[in-house]
Amino acid sequence: MITLGIIGVVAAMTMPVLISNYQKTVYSNQAKKTYSMLSQALTLSVEKYGCKPACYYWYPSNCKPHSCVRYSSDGKSCLEYQMADGSPLASDVCGATAECKDFESIFLSNLKVIKTCQNKAYDNGCIPKYSGLDDIIKEGNENISDEDFNKKLVGQDGYASSALMNKSSAYVLASGEILMNYSGMSLPRIIIFDVNGKKGPNKWGYDVFAMHTATKSSTDDSFFFVGKSMAQKGGVDLNKIITNRE
Repeated sequence: MITLGIIGVVAAMTMPVLISNYQKTVYSNQAKKTYSMLSQALTLSVEKYGCKPACYYWYPSNCKPHSCVRYSSDGKSCLEYQMADGSPLASDVCGATAECKDFESIFLSNLKVIKTCQNKAYDNGCIPKYSGLDDIIKEGNENISDEDFNKKLVGQDGYASSALMNKSSAYVLASGEILMNYSGMSLPRIIIFDVNGKKGPNKWGYDVFAMHTATKSSTDDSFFFVGKSMAQKGGVDLNKIITNRE
């Protein structure tokens, strides 16, 4: 009886861990599948467009070295940036956007979209409620000062919870995934996606991820997706998932 009792206690302790690990494996496999699907759509779209569109970030660094030199009075936004050498901000500091709008329609045509919500995606029923980067920052440091919090969010406020709910457009696919743009920007320069739609847990690094288009040079043919490092506690970086390092 004592032995059976010990076995029962051990099972009660290990089962939740096993279930959690299994669920993470399922989410990771779904993330790989969605990444592959979107990458195929990207390749088909480039073929139809006729060339690599000016719609990307630089790789391996998203942006050329630069920094904020003047913040708003509340510290929530940057009013002036400079390049690392002190020169004015370059027009291509973070890649190119000139052809994103034209390319978006071609990209979406290679996906089976069954419902679209232009802005107000939550109110219009396309997405569940998501935490944002603002929540993740606070989750990792509850005592962070307002100044430090705002600096971490500057330039990434499109990932804030309110922006996801109110500013991002959403596209529901026939296969169940949800795609979102970044604060109204044209796809696919930044894509936020939920691998299983409104089903839970609806958490970053579990079933919700983000990635962006990238190129090594404006003069070569390289054009691919790179995952964003953004995850809630216990979640996994998308880049680790797609390279089998999770």
